[in-house]
Amino acid sequence: MAQNIAVVSPSGETSLYKTLQEAVDGAEDGSVVYLPGGVSPTNGTTVVNKKLTIFGVSHRADIDNVDGPTKIDGSLYFVKGSSGSALMGVYLTQSVYF
Repeated sequence: MAQNIAVVSPSGETSLYKTLQEAVDGAEDGSVVYLPGGVSPTNGTTVVNKKLTIFGVSHRADIDNVDGPTKIDGSLYFVKGSSGSALMGVYLTQSVYF
């Protein structure tokens, strides 16, 4: 993955991160996380413990006219505090847990 992960806070401030877990940890409740195309680095598990909206560029790059799909190589765990979160436009290689 050559691009950073952008997190936009509810107040409109943008921060950049290298890994998905760093982005989740650095995000405020109610933030929007933008994942670039390519594989988002994880340690195999990403834990979401706040309300976030996570957007990838696409999970079907072949039909969505984008440069490459957004792929999360690992599992996502939505734990207490993440109620109301959303995940769109990504291809997951493992599982999502609630």
